[in-house]
Amino acid sequence: MSDVETSLAGELGAELPPRIAKLGADGLSWLLATIQEQTQVQVAALDQSCKDVVANLPMILRGPARAIIGG
Repeated sequence: MSDVETSLAGELGAELPPRIAKLGADGLSWLLATIQEQTQVQVAALDQSCKDVVANLPMILRGPARAIIGG
């Protein structure tokens, strides 16, 4: 298994399906980069949504809410 295949399997959290493994090095590299990019986008969106929720709470509840949701 190549480094790209290993990294992609790690991103997916499972073994690569046989049809994905047949994409070739360029296709696998593109897929890995796309998944990593979209993961970063989702993490940023989730972080922003947590900040937005906490910002709409009364001041006295913001600290405990941040502690609970990890924001």
